[in-house]
Amino acid sequence: MSKTYRVAIVDSDPSARQALHNLLVGLGHHVELTVGSIQQLEHTSTANVDLLIYDVDSDENWDLVNQLLSIAPETPLIIATSTVDIPFLESKIANHVFGVVLAPIREAELAATIVVAGQRFHEFQELKQEATSLRTALDDRKVIEQAKGVIMKKL
Repeated sequence: MSKTYRVAIVDSDPSARQALHNLLVGLGHHVELTVGSIQQLEHTSTANVDLLIYDVDSDENWDLVNQLLSIAPETPLIIATSTVDIPFLESKIANHVFGVVLAPIREAELAATIVVAGQRFHEFQELKQEATSLRTALDDRKVIEQAKGVIMKKL
């Protein structure tokens, strides 16, 4: 394993939470937080978490994914589910979810998904930072060009 992640698990089923916890620990990751609902996650700090895993176990939980993303926008999210709502995933959250694993979760699949999610999230963060930097440079350039125009007009 190349990187150890500090993980938060959100799963309403205590036995599934424990099974996922055991899988993650077996892979060498640190489970920092386990909660049964997104509402419980709202009342805790995710500052020490590198990765969120959310078990979408019912149709209404798909609607809560965006709420979860607003709680921890700077943390990659992996969805664990037994069924994937592809239209919802494509239309609402595909750009913010960095992995999906299907239940029953297999150790090898989870390990690969975590590696890919971590890499893609890191690349995503770098691109966001670069875009911000380029926007700032462009705005600065506009001001400089306006100032040059004023100076040229006066001279």
